[in-house]
Amino acid sequence: MVKVGSRFQKIFQEAKQHPAYWMEDLRLQFLDDIYEIMQEQKLAQKDLAEKMGVSEAYISKVFNGNVEKNFTLKTLVELSRAVDAEIRITVTPKESEEEPDHSEGTN
Repeated sequence: MVKVGSRFQKIFQEAKQHPAYWMEDLRLQFLDDIYEIMQEQKLAQKDLAEKMGVSEAYISKVFNGNVEKNFTLKTLVELSRAVDAEIRITVTPKESEEEPDHSEGTN
């Protein structure tokens, strides 16, 4: 794997100091899980929209990150119920400070 450039590493470390970074990480983890379940159930975004009583465009926006202000706990519950799943939130101690290499290139 290629090492992250020092300039990028600094920006990345600064971003991690803001709640928005961690909120986005949680949103992406959640949507990855929903997408996996949709794949297992052979559900398209259109099917999910019908189950939730919303437009397909809204579901597309949710998965593309275009509903940041409206992505609430209610949204999490509605999405999980639409795929017959439940949400479990756990809080665990931080892992070591050493970060995995997320880059594919360097500066």
